[in-house]
Amino acid sequence: MRISGIAAALAVGLIISTAIAQIVISPPAADIHINGHTYTNSDWQNNPQGTLSAIANDVGAITQLYPQGRFSPRVVLSADLTMYVGGAGASDLNNCLVGSPCATIQRPFDLLRDRYDFAGHTVNVQLADGSYSPGVVLSGKMVGQINQYNLVLTGNPSNPSAVNVTDTRPISNFLDGGVGTPILVGYGAALGVRGMRVVSSFRSLWAHEGGKIIFNAIEFGQSGDGQITSDVGAEIRINGAYSVTGSAAYHYGAFNGGVIFTFEPAVPGSFTAVNIVGNPTIPVFAFATSLSQILAPASRMSFSGSINGIRYGIDGVSLIDTAGSGQNFFPGSCPCTVTNGSVYK
Repeated sequence: MRISGIAAALAVGLIISTAIAQIVISPPAADIHINGHTYTNSDWQNNPQGTLSAIANDVGAITQLYPQGRFSPRVVLSADLTMYVGGAGASDLNNCLVGSPCATIQRPFDLLRDRYDFAGHTVNVQLADGSYSPGVVLSGKMVGQINQYNLVLTGNPSNPSAVNVTDTRPISNFLDGGVGTPILVGYGAALGVRGMRVVSSFRSLWAHEGGKIIFNAIEFGQSGDGQITSDVGAEIRINGAYSVTGSAAYHYGAFNGGVIFTFEPAVPGSFTAVNIVGNPTIPVFAFATSLSQILAPASRMSFSGSINGIRYGIDGVSLIDTAGSGQNFFPGSCPCTVTNGSVYK
């Protein structure tokens, strides 16, 4: 019988509860090292009950018997924190703190999930100028995180094109673990994003299954599907200017109960200016279907530039609300479609 970790120790405990003879373990169990203490095969053979008790009472046994990181005691933040990605000396063997940047965008988020408690503080993941591929996939909120305002991915807000986040890998199915999507936030996760250019083979900025994203200062390059997508009860908010330079199947896409606010409803007077460059081909600029909403009041946003495509399409009891701005509000041309109990106003 092979002994491994806590489960094995418990198995020995069950054996000794019914046996009075010496236990013979074959092949021999590997040594277990905990907090500077070593429990050997000989310990198990000669004093199994005492060895089991010692392990059970050894402070830190769980953190030593399981992979380092996920079960380690968390760092509880007492102030806001910045983590760094890219630049000189970047490596995913680093801790992403000052002077020790990580190499990939995903790495600091993995460390935050495994080792930190936000305790209500804000964490900023700062990208150095450069190119990154792939991006980040988030699932669920971090421990101690309040909302999308206190976890932020920041590039270069004054020059978004200096930070390129791309994922152009081919996808084999609809979700595919985030393949083809530079920024995927799902299952209750929440993230702020600003200051970068995004290019995708599928969806560029995607809030999925209750995820929440707030963004500004983004340049949307080429996308294989949609540039801004909210679906299955997710929410996207826009809290400042951004630009569109690449083609896509749609720009705004709200599906299956998703919501897109083209402004920040929590901030009175917030305004979004969208700069469209080069007349990109976007067959449907704003598309909502299956009980979804795109809320785009004309008093809170403006567009410059044009696209090759229609302005909007709505289906499946969905809503696009421009606060009465008329059918020519979005860039593009009409006739546009409003079907199956949907509303454009």
